[in-house]
Amino acid sequence: MKLYGSRLIFSSIKSMARFIWASSKKRGFFYSVRIAVSEISFDLSYQTDTITMQPVADMSDVSDADKRHAFHYQPSYAWVISKMLKILSPLTQGNGTFIDLGSGKGRIMMMASLNGYSKIIGVEFSRSLSRICEKNIISFKKRAKKDSHFETVTMNVVNYKIPEDTSVIFLGNPFNEQVMQDVIRQIDTSLNNTPRNIFIAYFNPLYNKIFLQNNYQLLIEEKDPSGALIFQIFKNIRLP
Repeated sequence: MKLYGSRLIFSSIKSMARFIWASSKKRGFFYSVRIAVSEISFDLSYQTDTITMQPVADMSDVSDADKRHAFHYQPSYAWVISKMLKILSPLTQGNGTFIDLGSGKGRIMMMASLNGYSKIIGVEFSRSLSRICEKNIISFKKRAKKDSHFETVTMNVVNYKIPEDTSVIFLGNPFNEQVMQDVIRQIDTSLNNTPRNIFIAYFNPLYNKIFLQNNYQLLIEEKDPSGALIFQIFKNIRLP
């Protein structure tokens, strides 16, 4: 299976050239180049397609009601996520289930495997994206030689019951504040049923105040050269 053909390589290079031009204005040239190179090299290394964007409007298999609360598919930066997971993995020692809510084409799931997580679940409301994710994972497993167990779940995250062995939830800014509030309630239900530590890995944390207001402690944050928050890691506060 070869997903990353010459046409996609050419398209990705053009896209990353535009990204570097735009990003350099606020983040600087070298930082932007490092992101761009990692974006292309990830898909080339594993012969996957995670780099191409997918507008919500083009997801014909998703209801209009669900689309109103979602953002387009865009991969979280591979270089930045690698830094995040290298911090996170020692905190959890790779234990428990790693869940990506709004998993798209599966890049974060695969990167979680590279960082030692053995049970990984991706929850995505678009069946078409889930199918791409499943093909990507097949290609990744052939090349990465990892024995992680992957599971893809196609459903709206507001209806997804968080497994009670979950240790990490990743969010790549996949949906709006209303849905995030619903997700917090699902996490709280899981924690009430099985008290434990749980970490929130939040890329592009637009709605971070929700976690700060709901018994989560900010452990680590990273900013880009412009001073903008690029990721944060939270941990639930164990209440007596």
